[in-house]
Amino acid sequence: MLYLGRPESIVYLNDTLIIKDSYDMNMITLYSISSKSINRIGRKGMGPGEFFTNYDLFVKNEEKVINIIEYGMGRSRWYNWNDFIKPIHSNQ
Repeated sequence: MLYLGRPESIVYLNDTLIIKDSYDMNMITLYSISSKSINRIGRKGMGPGEFFTNYDLFVKNEEKVINIIEYGMGRSRWYNWNDFIKPIHSNQ
């Protein structure tokens, strides 16, 4: 079942929907059209793997990685389609 809060944006890349919800759920949902599989990145909160402030995401399609930038927290984190890769923290 694909549950979405209030999607802010949806991108379609190579048979995958990337759905950003920074309003209700604070998560990114990756939905494969062909296999009907669902992967989720993030949730609301301030801990590891959670998003507290408004964020933007950038996708490197060839590498299947997503960079999530939280402006209010001054941090950037990289994920592949399935797992957390590495955090990149900034003091700015």
